[in-house]
Amino acid sequence: MKSPESPSPMPPLVELPSGPHLRASREIQGRLCAAILPGFFALVVFLGHWHLEQKFDALQAFAQYDVLFDADPNVRLVGFAHGWGAFNRNLLHPNLANLVNPPIRLVAIILHAGGLGDSDLLLLRRSLALLVSPLVAALQALALIALFRQLGYARHNALLLALLGSLSFSQLIFASVPDHFSLSNLILTGSFILAVQLAQQGKVHWPAWLLAAWLAASVTLTNVLIVGLLFWVPLLYRHQHWRTPTRQAALLVGVASLCTFASYHLLNLGYDSDPQPATAAVTWTGHFWRDDLAANLGRFPTSLADSLAPPAPQAVPIRYHWPRQGRYDFQFTLEQGEGIFSLRNPLGSVIFVLLAAGTLVHLRAGGSRASLAMAALAVLLYNGLFHGIWGHEYFLYSQHWLTATLFLLGGVLNCRLPFRTWGVAILVALTGTIGLNNLLHLRLVLTVLERG
Repeated sequence: MKSPESPSPMPPLVELPSGPHLRASREIQGRLCAAILPGFFALVVFLGHWHLEQKFDALQAFAQYDVLFDADPNVRLVGFAHGWGAFNRNLLHPNLANLVNPPIRLVAIILHAGGLGDSDLLLLRRSLALLVSPLVAALQALALIALFRQLGYARHNALLLALLGSLSFSQLIFASVPDHFSLSNLILTGSFILAVQLAQQGKVHWPAWLLAAWLAASVTLTNVLIVGLLFWVPLLYRHQHWRTPTRQAALLVGVASLCTFASYHLLNLGYDSDPQPATAAVTWTGHFWRDDLAANLGRFPTSLADSLAPPAPQAVPIRYHWPRQGRYDFQFTLEQGEGIFSLRNPLGSVIFVLLAAGTLVHLRAGGSRASLAMAALAVLLYNGLFHGIWGHEYFLYSQHWLTATLFLLGGVLNCRLPFRTWGVAILVALTGTIGLNNLLHLRLVLTVLERG
């Protein structure tokens, strides 16, 4: 008797990839994740800063000097939007308006011609100028991810450190205010990326370094020295003698400074308003000299922690009563807060201990990481000394050392196993605590501004 034929198996509805196809599929998914996740993160950062900036603007915090931690958004906003104002084109900030304003004017003309945006061209330019700092904040988030990925950090650890930087009090404030500090932060982060390449490969990419130094000097002249330090220290580590790295660093700073002043005079020709005279700029800097360097340096470790997560800001009488001041007679400050060695500032103490631990891990690793740690320490030392004698309070300049601080703090993620797992857990907890701390402080700042 003939046995019935067994039914043939049904073909799968979806053919699952296997072998090389599976690996290729996973690679595509990984690349998509690597592109989409940072992009989404940057979008959230942009929207958050834009929302906070709109709140500050509605409360007229941008209408006068100094209210928001000594920043000057009233004059910077005019410079960004229209290119006017001597304070935006002077020896201290040679090309600030010259670099920011032309793209804003161009976009405003295009939108106005297409009937988009505000019908008043001046108001349209002002609205576009308010997008500069949030856009820079989004680019800064991407730059931090790129920096830590280049250093060899896993994707999730690079994203964690970028999130920590984005939630830092320095970034939340100054990337939500139309001023030059967030621009400098982005440029210095780009310079740090170049320093990583230099430390790892030993090759100087002169066009990129000259561009970074020129941009840094164009926004804030003294920041060309920070770029010089990021160039000099890793190069010094790779040479047996100090003369060649020092000559090359001096050449970088010198050429970038000459290009800055040449472009300053050239680009100023495009504006009717005159730049601030050199004598007036020098006289103006005299208002910012500080006394008691030793006491200021003693405060600097606290200022490092404050740039990430300070105690509650305080409102104090406004320092200068300028003509035509706005609604506020006070300004916010962190200078009178508790120090990191006080029991009333435990978060600051934890941040400083982790900063020291991360620095030690980098230094003990040797090689390129040790050279970059020394470069980051040189950036901190420069800012501590310079702003210990010049500038009203450290926090105003915290954007200039924020990336160096994040790099040193990130050393806790490079501990040997099993301590590395603990380092990740500690930084996750720290990031969440810092975010909560700073959001509460932002609510306090907004409440005080609302009460006037």
